[in-house]
Amino acid sequence: MFELKDFGKDHWSTFAYAEICAVDNHGRMDIRRLRVNETKRPIRSNGLGWNPEYGTRDKQGNIPDTAHDDIDCLDDLEHIGLLVTGTLVNPTAVLTELGKKVAHELRVHKMNGGQFREFESEILKQGVGIAPLPLSVLVEPEGFGEHDFFAEADNEQANKEVEEETRDNGY
Repeated sequence: MFELKDFGKDHWSTFAYAEICAVDNHGRMDIRRLRVNETKRPIRSNGLGWNPEYGTRDKQGNIPDTAHDDIDCLDDLEHIGLLVTGTLVNPTAVLTELGKKVAHELRVHKMNGGQFREFESEILKQGVGIAPLPLSVLVEPEGFGEHDFFAEADNEQANKEVEEETRDNGY
């Protein structure tokens, strides 16, 4: 687990991706767009393999833990109260109220030409939300679970949409 002060490019770019999924895709995340350490999580392998140099970089660009992947980054982000994640079977992300505020800061930082590795949240510097949230807060955030996005038919449609988007964007 990384401490907030060490979050670098990988944590903040993963957070930005989670925010985009929360806004544009009902929180559903495409596992193919995440760095997944398949030696730790073979059930969620995205087929891209794992190399120790893929490990999460800290703020200085070092890789202190060569096994730390984007799923670990999501766990770290959840630990400080920015989002709530779903399961590895149905990867989802819902931003907390604190997460929405930090996401706004991150977007402004990026619009002003900043890099993910340089980002520092003024809200989090004030100490708001840096202690782990009580489990009761994490279990059911507002709006989470209102829709069954993972019913079989929905999964088939979501997969088609992701495939079309991927093809349309040249990925």
